[in-house]
Amino acid sequence: MYAVKNPYKPLFILGVLFGLMGVLIWLFFDVGLIAFYPRRAHIQIMFFAFFWSFVAGFLMTAIPHMTDSRLTCSLEVWLASSLVLVQFILNFFNRTDLAVFFYFIQLIFLLFFILSRFQKKRKLPFAGFLFLPAAFFLAIFGLINFIFYKDYKTLFLFAGEGFILNLIIGLGSRLVPALSRLPNLFMSHGTVLSFNYKAISLKVFFLNLSFFVEYLGLLTMANVLRLIILSYIGVVDFGLFKRGIVFGWLGLGLKMAIVFTLLGHGLRVVTSQFVSSSHLVYIGGFTLLTIMVATRVTLAHSQSNLDYELNSKRIALICFLLLLGAVLRWNSTYSIDGTIFWSSVVLFAISMVIWLDKHLRLTFNNCFKSY
Repeated sequence: MYAVKNPYKPLFILGVLFGLMGVLIWLFFDVGLIAFYPRRAHIQIMFFAFFWSFVAGFLMTAIPHMTDSRLTCSLEVWLASSLVLVQFILNFFNRTDLAVFFYFIQLIFLLFFILSRFQKKRKLPFAGFLFLPAAFFLAIFGLINFIFYKDYKTLFLFAGEGFILNLIIGLGSRLVPALSRLPNLFMSHGTVLSFNYKAISLKVFFLNLSFFVEYLGLLTMANVLRLIILSYIGVVDFGLFKRGIVFGWLGLGLKMAIVFTLLGHGLRVVTSQFVSSSHLVYIGGFTLLTIMVATRVTLAHSQSNLDYELNSKRIALICFLLLLGAVLRWNSTYSIDGTIFWSSVVLFAISMVIWLDKHLRLTFNNCFKSY
């Protein structure tokens, strides 16, 4: 075994590939390459393979640096990659129940990885880190509920959306303002930060309370509560209406991801199109924000010029494609056929290919510096 300096590289690649397959599975169904209706497989590939790959890649790269602990080892990278690959294969062949079991293993693996890095330094790296325990709690609750009741809706609510949203809010509270280049955020090395744990704990509590309210069947009330909390976090913590010290396409992409997350939740409240409104959250919100953060991770760890994120037409195009794809998917409502739906699939796929092309260029151009 040897230390891996940048474990995000293979996991980000896998994430994009799984994201592509997660949407193309509808095409495979449409042309008859698969016989089963792939709704569950699609959802689980996107949550448990696509998003999870980026989450694991980021955490396995960042946590050792946040905690001044040992770097990720090659065995851990191999295990993470193997687990998520099995997750994808099981769903692609419609073994969705068994895939849920594997997702539990993925979560335990990731949780063990994080806890093992806190043996040396047990202080929280930043206040938003409190959202991470909440994320794992929701996911495990959803999995336990599934074991007893085989309730896929609750599984996706807690282990899918709840897990990812907590991570986005928690990690985003640190990353989004910095990546948006908002003023007065950079402090000299050694500066001691004073965390307002009461305020952050209230945000964690009310955000996650909304998922349990939805679990009780109070869908509108849950989304109203979540919208209020997310609006506050978006404006106050993420600096939605604050202007950065310099304009950048990546910063704009992050702000648009916040807007679409709020928009999707708002439409859940005022319309009956829950599924289509959720895709505004998942594509225009979660996916766009994930890709923007992954762009910075790739640039920073490949020692590339960060000015790329300010003036890159590639980033601008990716943002446009994902946002337009989200709008088209919302407009297609419950239909998985027709020009509008397939246009959203194509736009999502093209955006992933464009991003992957740049990631591979940076990865292979710097591969000898990474291990």
